[in-house]
Amino acid sequence: MKMTRIFIALITFVLLVAGAFAQSPKYESQQNSFLASKELKNAGVGLYAENLETGEVLLDYNSNVSFTPASILKLFTTSMATELLGTSTRFKTKIAHSGTVEDGILNGDLYIIGGGDPCLGTSRYSGIYGEDIIQTWCDKVKEFGIKKVNGNIIADISYFGQVPIPDKWVWEDLGTYYGTPGASINYMDNTYEMYFNTGGNKDTAVLVKVVPDDLELNVVNEVVASSSVSDDNTVIYKGYGENDVVVRGALPCNKTEYKVKGCIPNPPKYVVRSMYYKLRNSGVPVTGTYIVSAKKYDDEQERTVIHTTSGPNLSTIVNYTNLMSCNLYAEILMLQIMHRTGKSLADYGKGFLSNRGIESAGFFPVDGSGVSHFDAITAKQTAQLLKHISKSKYGENFISGMAVAGKSGTLKSYKCSADGTIKVQAKTGSMTRVRSLAGFITNTRKERIVFCLIINNYDAKGPQIRTVIDDFIKAVGKA
Repeated sequence: MKMTRIFIALITFVLLVAGAFAQSPKYESQQNSFLASKELKNAGVGLYAENLETGEVLLDYNSNVSFTPASILKLFTTSMATELLGTSTRFKTKIAHSGTVEDGILNGDLYIIGGGDPCLGTSRYSGIYGEDIIQTWCDKVKEFGIKKVNGNIIADISYFGQVPIPDKWVWEDLGTYYGTPGASINYMDNTYEMYFNTGGNKDTAVLVKVVPDDLELNVVNEVVASSSVSDDNTVIYKGYGENDVVVRGALPCNKTEYKVKGCIPNPPKYVVRSMYYKLRNSGVPVTGTYIVSAKKYDDEQERTVIHTTSGPNLSTIVNYTNLMSCNLYAEILMLQIMHRTGKSLADYGKGFLSNRGIESAGFFPVDGSGVSHFDAITAKQTAQLLKHISKSKYGENFISGMAVAGKSGTLKSYKCSADGTIKVQAKTGSMTRVRSLAGFITNTRKERIVFCLIINNYDAKGPQIRTVIDDFIKAVGKA
């Protein structure tokens, strides 16, 4: 009799546990309707949602299947960087010299020592860097008492070393503003701007200017005006030479100085060359030349630091990365993780997830930003990562930095929380035939739902698939 009671109690417990983790029937019909959308007929879909207040699993479909995630991969990079490095970390760039200074003459080399600051020089943080960080450095050199340099100006990139072009990125991404892998020394988000005047349909667009104007680019312009496009439909391809670019595609008709953004080919080289000429033009002769070097200095006493520039804190970088989906910042955070741990993001990430009770199988990152089609993650591990971060000491700050539907960042065009009855804070992801969304829904009962949705190979245009996702997320929040 006693054994019977124990058996009944055990069965009851198992059923209760199973019920706690089974998908809610209330949401199952919503899930089925969503998956029956004609736009998803040929698509692969991964979906997971959990009510953080009750622990109830609301949605679960292919949640352990790995899919190409696009930019929601940044959630892994930014959360790992946050917990590894701490929110107050600031990446530094140093100006230093070797040799000696006598009577205002530096008999040695002048160095820009990179520390992997992704934001260096950007106008977004002009309160930190000033209007012209390179001019500031030149002023600091002169204030130090250096009136002449008998040596070279050297960009020291040994912090990360030579960062290769990612071999899993497609060629058409490498010349665009979002296609920069980052470096030990970055500048102005590693971005330059081309300005075109366009005419009538099929007319060749005229390249008016490039900003900055001293990049020494060799531009082949194959851009035309087209009545069939309403925004930038160009691609900037890297040529065989470092400064060679080919611009192809279409821009809207009858536009004046229409802006197209590309990535600076070699940011450390551009920075050191700019400082070289600024010094000379401000009355500090340099007998040598400008050089980019990955040589490591084991004994920093060989060099004297003149000035240190500290970038914004890590929390600021993380929040901007997730809000605006900044690939450069994510790639730099990945490099910082690798620099600190000596491991790839994949190897470090699997341990990071496992140590926090999150399934690590199916986690296959090849970059930090999600640019590559070879990246793969699962919907469930993404949601579980967000669940973990929400309960950590960094949680509220991390979540507050995410885009809000209808209001900010990459979610501004989403309408799912337009009437104010629910709130959606999330990270978007998009590339050719990939759409993803992961974050938090505060539903009509003020309960927080963590969710992740990944769609691969859908059959629809961008606005159409966004509407399908938008309607679905709104329905989940109002259920």
